[in-house]
Amino acid sequence: MSLRSQSVSAAMPGPPHHPLGQHRYLIVLLAISLPFMALLVLNLHAAQTHARSIAINRAENLSLVIEHRLSLHFRAAEHVLKLLTQQVPTAAMAQGQMPKKYRATLEAWLQSHSYALIPHSTLSYFDARGRRLYASEPTADENIADEAYFQQLKQHPQDILVDATKTQVHHTGQGSLVIALAVHDEQQRFLGMATVATDISALLHEFQDLHLGPDSVVTLRRIDDGSLVIRSLGTLVTDAFPERRMVIPQAIQQGTPQGHLEIVSPADGITRMYGYRVIDHSPLYVAVGLAEKDHIEEGSRLGRASGALGAIFLLILATALLLMNRAASARQRSEEQLRASERRFRHLIDDHRAVILQINPDTGRIVDANEAAADFYGWSREELRDLSISDINNLPPAEIRQALKQSKHGSCTHFVFPHRLRSGEVRTVDVHATPIDIDGHIILVAIIFDITERLRNEAALTQLMQEQKAILEGRLIGIAKLHQRHILWSNQAMADMFGYTPEEMVGQAARTFYVEEADFIAFGQKAYPAIQDGSCYRETLQLQRSNGSTGWFDINIAPLFPGSDVAIMALVDVTPRMLAQLALQESEERLRTLADYTYDMETWIGPDGKLIYISPACERVSGYTPSDYMADPSLLDRIVLDEDRERVTAACRLGPEDAPHDMSFRIRCKNGDLRWIARGIRPVHASDGRPLGLRANDRDITQLKHAEQLAQSLAHADALTGLPNRRMLMEHLTQNLLRAQRFHRPLGLIFIDLNDFKRVNDQWGHDTGDELLRQVAQRLCQCVRASDTVARLGGDEFVILLTELSHADDATRVADKILQAFVEPVRLGEHALIVTMSMGITLPDTKHRQDPREVMAQADQAMYRVKRSGQNGWVLFREPT
Repeated sequence: MSLRSQSVSAAMPGPPHHPLGQHRYLIVLLAISLPFMALLVLNLHAAQTHARSIAINRAENLSLVIEHRLSLHFRAAEHVLKLLTQQVPTAAMAQGQMPKKYRATLEAWLQSHSYALIPHSTLSYFDARGRRLYASEPTADENIADEAYFQQLKQHPQDILVDATKTQVHHTGQGSLVIALAVHDEQQRFLGMATVATDISALLHEFQDLHLGPDSVVTLRRIDDGSLVIRSLGTLVTDAFPERRMVIPQAIQQGTPQGHLEIVSPADGITRMYGYRVIDHSPLYVAVGLAEKDHIEEGSRLGRASGALGAIFLLILATALLLMNRAASARQRSEEQLRASERRFRHLIDDHRAVILQINPDTGRIVDANEAAADFYGWSREELRDLSISDINNLPPAEIRQALKQSKHGSCTHFVFPHRLRSGEVRTVDVHATPIDIDGHIILVAIIFDITERLRNEAALTQLMQEQKAILEGRLIGIAKLHQRHILWSNQAMADMFGYTPEEMVGQAARTFYVEEADFIAFGQKAYPAIQDGSCYRETLQLQRSNGSTGWFDINIAPLFPGSDVAIMALVDVTPRMLAQLALQESEERLRTLADYTYDMETWIGPDGKLIYISPACERVSGYTPSDYMADPSLLDRIVLDEDRERVTAACRLGPEDAPHDMSFRIRCKNGDLRWIARGIRPVHASDGRPLGLRANDRDITQLKHAEQLAQSLAHADALTGLPNRRMLMEHLTQNLLRAQRFHRPLGLIFIDLNDFKRVNDQWGHDTGDELLRQVAQRLCQCVRASDTVARLGGDEFVILLTELSHADDATRVADKILQAFVEPVRLGEHALIVTMSMGITLPDTKHRQDPREVMAQADQAMYRVKRSGQNGWVLFREPT
């Protein structure tokens, strides 16, 4: 520019002298262009800075998405491991092999929890020496004693460990990721571990929908040495420069578990913006590297445009506007990229199968929800955004606020809550709440799993296992498992019955417990054919204990399952019962010799009908001595009352082949008293079957009859007042309803309840209350006819049944008469009490048949109308119109 200006000045006449000289226009142009040039430079720098900021933010957001996805998988696997280790007792792991009964339990449990694991995951159990006890899928890991994660958990006990040392560094994802849980007994001794091994290939899909640039990459690495575990498809990332691959691990170890870095790759010279985050509770971190050239390209184009503007000075203003427009377009495209990134993030949440809510931790309002949440709760997404978390959480508000506070500060992010659906149903949910900073505001992203059915299945499984344990470890029934007549296993009760320990019982031959060889052979001949058919064989046997003593046992033996050669045997010690039976037989022999001294009157009649023997107790029963009966055998029939004699005489003609016979009748004693006798008649036979006559046992049951009559009376009368009780009232009401329907005579029922009766009991005691009830009963009886029924239902409730009324309003006159009768106070010792009452009156319809309970209910409804009014009076029941 300087040379050109000089040549033009030389060829043309010189202009008037100007203080700025011949370059004044250039200076003016430069002065005019400098602001525009400065503006262009600033816009270029702003575009590059904004594009760089977008790359950093996108890398951090993508690392957050991937870290959140993997954290969910890792937490789900940890949760399954913790729940699953509770299904297998620690003693089972100490045996060196997984018992079959727990294998079945694990298989059933896994079927209902497989949804929580990553696909292609294998669950395994290993003992303290690293030997595999159980695997849900075929695996080559028979012994992991040499694995670093096994030694780490064994030497340094901790709850959970995530390890990826077994993986092969390859973008195809060959190898596995191991999540391990140490198992300890009550003394904190190491018993082994439970692991979930996941194919790396199963994690690749987490990286496939991120829409990265051609030179961008996603890697999963270890924190300790930065070694590569898995990477996405893209530019080759080499590990040949350990000083660079340790940049992020060193930042993490210095206390920065998340952030961003700019790293120049030595393999291809590309500068990448890395966003990285440590995966929760694991030795791994995820890093998303976005190539700088993919995002700074717009800035480079602006730089070239700025150079062109320097050469085309005359078009500087138009070009500046164009560049400003381009810069604005670049910002718009950058913002569109940011919005696209946000849309992809929203797409990840909306299409997730898990229920996801976004919650404001300060107010509890639901900010957003995905479609899975709308399907689960029954509200649309718009309706959910109008709700608060307290509208679906059944916990008290104070507990909800505390949970929100803990989630916001990260002190607790896992909860189990009762959530209420729109239908009113309450479901138990597992909630993982993660705080996320969005534009300076903390939002909780809550991922929710419905665990209602799982908890029910776990409770049912726990109850079943407890029941099985109670049966097996019970002290009442001995249980043993046999194979080829040898004991494979015995519970404590079985061992105690025979004086052994359970360990000593194992391997014992069944022959050991039989006194005689013949008994052993005979039992086998009878029992095992039934067992082979799949049925249960039962018998009572005399068996021998370890100390040589014998006892009697009820034995039940059956196959473990149809066709099995293993049998289950259950024994109950019935030695006391058998000894009692033997003693009873001996006692019966002795009792035969005591007939002469029996308390009852014993009579023996020969086959020819003559009296052979009568015991001395006859004098106590009838007043006549044995000599009286022997001198006059017909006396036995004459003392029976005439009404019963024919029946008694016929019974005493019982034939020798007839069955025993029992009867009761009345006799007139020698002193004239009337007594009730219970006679048992039994035919008597000799040992060779010859009939020896009849034996009659006469027992005085006079007192028993009196007691029955008294009980019959008490069953229909109130013990306190002597009035008919509810039972007798209902009988009278039933009979009178039928009579009233037949003869069309009015019938009335008054239901009475004393007011403030409880105050009498509370103030003066129950004795005073009982006296009040007796005096009320007396006054009520004085107000009605003898043909009417006054009954007490219980407490302070009375009912009056008025029969054969002349007019329907006679019932109301009786009610007024009752109120008048209680104007005078009731004297209760030192106290005088004015009694008020509420009465309900009903007049049953005699034209139609009515149920007694319906009539009682009508009177009761009318009484409660008065009761609610708090007045002293009566109300007549009327059917609602």
